[in-house]
Amino acid sequence: MDLLRSQKRYVPASVTIAILRQTFALSSISWMRYIMNDLTRPLNKHKPYIHEVQSDAWSGCWIGKDVASCSEREMQDRIKSADVIIFNVHGGGFLVGTPTMYMDSNIRCLENLENMGKRALIMSVKYGLAPEYRYPTPVDTTIKAYQHLLQDLKVPASKIIVTGDSAGGAIILEMLVVTSNPEKYTAVTTEGQVATPSVPKLSRPAGMILVSPLCSNDSETGTWITNEKYDYITRKTSQSVRTNYFPPDTDETKHRLFGILQETGGFKAWMPRYNLVYLGGRESMREMGEQFVAKTSKDGADVELYLEEEQVHDWFNVPEVVSDKTVLDRAHARWTDFVVKAVSEAVNQETENGVSDGAIGNKIPIRDAVEVVPNRDTDKALDALRHHGNADLRA
Repeated sequence: MDLLRSQKRYVPASVTIAILRQTFALSSISWMRYIMNDLTRPLNKHKPYIHEVQSDAWSGCWIGKDVASCSEREMQDRIKSADVIIFNVHGGGFLVGTPTMYMDSNIRCLENLENMGKRALIMSVKYGLAPEYRYPTPVDTTIKAYQHLLQDLKVPASKIIVTGDSAGGAIILEMLVVTSNPEKYTAVTTEGQVATPSVPKLSRPAGMILVSPLCSNDSETGTWITNEKYDYITRKTSQSVRTNYFPPDTDETKHRLFGILQETGGFKAWMPRYNLVYLGGRESMREMGEQFVAKTSKDGADVELYLEEEQVHDWFNVPEVVSDKTVLDRAHARWTDFVVKAVSEAVNQETENGVSDGAIGNKIPIRDAVEVVPNRDTDKALDALRHHGNADLRA
């Protein structure tokens, strides 16, 4: 089986896209998970890079060279001595996926950083999948893991790059906006009672990298229609995600996930100093990604859009959908340069300011809530999303 799975790299990209399209169109989530888990299960060559963690603080795995055999003490030493920690949340539409589903891409990223003289580890978070674990549980799980990284493991925020693809990108965005200003959000229980903010205020990381991020609930316009014939993520997939991820009988627009882009400003207050977004020109979610870049850039955030016109959804992490491998060479080179620059400048600034604490505020238990609604009015028109401002388009 290991040999058979290793041959998937030789399957034509068009065939891989067709297989993924059929898989994500399945009505049975169990079958969808079975197929995706089999396609993305780590090979034997990947296993030395995986150190699994199952604790009250967080679950997932550390990904790094020869970490599989590390003791707990050795793992702590590796974390402490690392120049860069990649805090990663995987995609999969909240329905499928694992922390180790992109091992080829993960290892390539680590090797590139090593070639630049940077010791790096990936902290890849495991979160509960829908419909068993609905919104906002995956977000709260991720916040708890990030809090653990900062406060328990005492990794300075200046050494952290947060990354997420597709649904993982949505979770990362929500984590950042909520932990930057918890008091801004009101937790509403099922009884309609207002609860005390239940998340801590945490320092922003040095940078953020998103790949094909989910950041809007609109799947009936624009590239959702024009690119559906190319991509493996379709409008049917989007509807399945919303149906299974959000609790029944709730207004999606009032959730943090899609309320973020209803704001007309304030993005710079919670986004990291440097941000990089990868999109495919042929993916269904292209337009929402471009709108996110345009709107945040207009607000003054430093956001770079890396667009490959011929590629589909999540191409950076799924090399099997890319025919021209030089596309991946360029993309990974940019990824490496971005990480090195973001961390180097953050560490230098930290040294100049004399700040070394990785977290702000006290450690507060995280509780689930049915809805989390911004205190200020978010009923602004979405027309501003279509303004492309000063987005930096690079291929």
